[in-house]
Amino acid sequence: MPNSSLANRVASAYTVAGTAWILVSGEAVNRIFGADLSTHSLFKIGKGLLFVAVTAVALRWLLVRELKRRSEADEARVKATDRLVLLLQQSVEALSHTLSQRDPYTAGHQARVSALSVAIAERMGLPADRVDAIRTGALLHDVGKIAIPAEILSKPGRLSPDEFNLVKGHARIGTTIVAKIDFDAAVHAIVGQHHERLDGSGYPQGLRGDAIPLEARIVAVADIVEAMTSHRPYRPALGIAAAEGEIRALRGHKLDAGAVDTCLAVIADGLEKVWPDHGAVPTDFRPMSVMSAAP
Repeated sequence: MPNSSLANRVASAYTVAGTAWILVSGEAVNRIFGADLSTHSLFKIGKGLLFVAVTAVALRWLLVRELKRRSEADEARVKATDRLVLLLQQSVEALSHTLSQRDPYTAGHQARVSALSVAIAERMGLPADRVDAIRTGALLHDVGKIAIPAEILSKPGRLSPDEFNLVKGHARIGTTIVAKIDFDAAVHAIVGQHHERLDGSGYPQGLRGDAIPLEARIVAVADIVEAMTSHRPYRPALGIAAAEGEIRALRGHKLDAGAVDTCLAVIADGLEKVWPDHGAVPTDFRPMSVMSAAP
């Protein structure tokens, strides 16, 4: 056991140091004060060694007990932290699922955007903590739509300007919702900025370039690909070729070039690896002839 090993090393070091002191202390006294080394009898040396041995055993026992106590406390804290992380993940998934239930035509949208965003981030070599933030942020990126009337979200025709502006408000609403939770800053950025574009043409703030965190830029790419390859109440799925063409056209001036290139590489490897249900058609899908401008 690590605790026992450390205690053994400390006790051994103490024993060696104590023994050396007893054996050489007589010579030290003799050199400094001219005392006769013979006055240090074997009996006195024996008592000193016995004292060192007893205190070494006691020291080891105390160390083992203290280290065990600390180890148990650390383990308890780790379990408590893991439990909190699990509860947070389950809460995020439940909230995402709730939104999907309000808008059945985009059921699974957030989960698929999250899966593709994570695949892009991992392929770009981002560290695990940033990948985790992207996973959570993408799962919640449309959470603000929970405040948008369901009849607008599922409207089969083109949205009016007022309806379109109302839907665009989901980014600000989502920011307000997640602001109440102590998420990583990247999670907040994803929820509020996944519709921002590099040239400043996005919303809600019209941010430009590097003012948009990489995490949000990655989710923006995944969001477009998922939306174009999935069925909507106003149109059938447009297909992966159309999605590839769209993000290529927006590469560099609206969408992050690195995120686009990496997404294209992920697609080339097969979207079915990222989305096991890729290509499935909902049984209640009703294709519409009128296209919508919904975001």
